[in-house]
Amino acid sequence: MPTKVVVCDTPDGLAQLQYVLIMSGAAMEIETVTDGLRAVEVSARIHPEFVVAGVGADSLSGAELVRRLRAVSPETKVICLADASPLVAAEMLQAGAAAFVSRDDGAEGVFRAMRAVHAGPVALSPDGHFLAVGGFGRVVRVWDVHNQKLVHELDQGGNGAFTLEFSPDGRTLAVSGWEPVASLWDVATGTQIGPRLTAGSRRTMLDVSPDGRRLLLVAGNGEGAIWDIDRESWKRRACAIANRTLTREEWEEFVPGRPYKPACAT
Repeated sequence: MPTKVVVCDTPDGLAQLQYVLIMSGAAMEIETVTDGLRAVEVSARIHPEFVVAGVGADSLSGAELVRRLRAVSPETKVICLADASPLVAAEMLQAGAAAFVSRDDGAEGVFRAMRAVHAGPVALSPDGHFLAVGGFGRVVRVWDVHNQKLVHELDQGGNGAFTLEFSPDGRTLAVSGWEPVASLWDVATGTQIGPRLTAGSRRTMLDVSPDGRRLLLVAGNGEGAIWDIDRESWKRRACAIANRTLTREEWEEFVPGRPYKPACAT
């Protein structure tokens, strides 16, 4: 099926964008408007995969246009097009845009951004065995590359999964998205490790340290945090606090269905 695209920009901008998108050879159904409110109306009706929103369109543009587009069609990816400005880019992305393209990059830059967003964020484990694929949904899919089979669907409970990174040993996958949290997942079992981690109040990016023991989180409001994600460190700390191991009865209550392997020495 053709990809539905709404393009909202000035008349001159529309002509260039429409020409490049048509000449790309990609199967698209393109609707063009010069009015931001009209773009919202069309998006509410057809739920396009993409809206290209030029900053400077009539009646409504900028961050408010992005927010309204996301409100009427949450699955639509909004590509913002404006003069190069880090502040404007940050504002558009914080409002919910999937990508920001400088007008200096032209219509070709918009098409490249659309292809990148359509592919979605991916991460390959260090040994090349697993491929994690995120996107605008709440589920991260983990594939076995060698067998070409889906092995896990990780419901990380948030709105989108846009930053994915495996730990150096490939045992853990870190995930973050629109919400100001990150989660850790056991790659072998597909289960979440511990609670979700936070660092601020806006969209969060992450980076795992080269030794795999620390997780850096940076939120869109400038706040950040470094978390200890070393499993052995967690065990030592838990044992120090509890000063004993779990009994078999406690293990069955808190860790049901798993073999009895208490972390602390008796």
